[in-house]
Amino acid sequence: MAPPVAYFSYSVRLICSLITLILNPITLYNGSKCNLKYAQTSMVLCHLCVKIILAFCTLVYCICVFVEDAEFDQHALFVFWATLFHQALLLVATFSDLFLTIDRLIAISYPLSYARVKKKLVLIAVLTCSIVFAGSATVFVTNMTEKAGRSLIWMESINTTAAVAIFAFTAAAMLPLTCINVLFLYKLRRYNKRVGFQSSVDQLSKLVNNVVFQQVILSIVVWIIPAFIRLFIEYGLNITINSAIQADPSVTLIMVYMALCSIIYWRKLVSNNVSNVEVSSR
Repeated sequence: MAPPVAYFSYSVRLICSLITLILNPITLYNGSKCNLKYAQTSMVLCHLCVKIILAFCTLVYCICVFVEDAEFDQHALFVFWATLFHQALLLVATFSDLFLTIDRLIAISYPLSYARVKKKLVLIAVLTCSIVFAGSATVFVTNMTEKAGRSLIWMESINTTAAVAIFAFTAAAMLPLTCINVLFLYKLRRYNKRVGFQSSVDQLSKLVNNVVFQQVILSIVVWIIPAFIRLFIEYGLNITINSAIQADPSVTLIMVYMALCSIIYWRKLVSNNVSNVEVSSR
């Protein structure tokens, strides 16, 4: 039986997953209806799809946690794959964030080149995320322990070497994401000073830049800084934070960040009637 703080953490994840599963499809539908996929939002819509898949897998994973007192042996395979998909997609979501920021960085730095490479960039993002997911799944499947399917703690489902490798790769992926985020904030600030108030600037592009700007700020504040603080405490100060049983707070913060981003996308691209913005920008 997990402690109450763990159930609270998983409850937060479940609620955040539901928010994402409700709002992101609405945003996707609105984007398709307004033909936004042909404008400057191709990567945004792809990013929303990744978050929908992650939210669904997190929802299933949380349900498994809440019924963990049931007999796992009857559903061992389902429990294992739920744990695998959840952990692998958390890593994929990091790369999805990275490519979204790169997309906006190219759009504001090289607008003419962006028009030619935006579709290729989406394909590269999808391919990279697929490779990361397949690689993570392969590591899980080829390094299963006897607890696989009997534990919802992913580090207990695979051997120690594989768990350390996945954890190290996840931590390493945060470094380029942080650097790209900081560079984007710097470039966007200069871009807004240069052309931000020109009436000829594509209004939809400005809207998407603003949305991604808010997402970058959220990612830095909500989960990147806390994650680096945790790494410093555990490896710099050599203080162990045992959060395996009590639910990893870093994952909970990622889910909170994801839900907040879903709200931002919904408010900016749906609630504010983005179709009018698209029409005015043509």
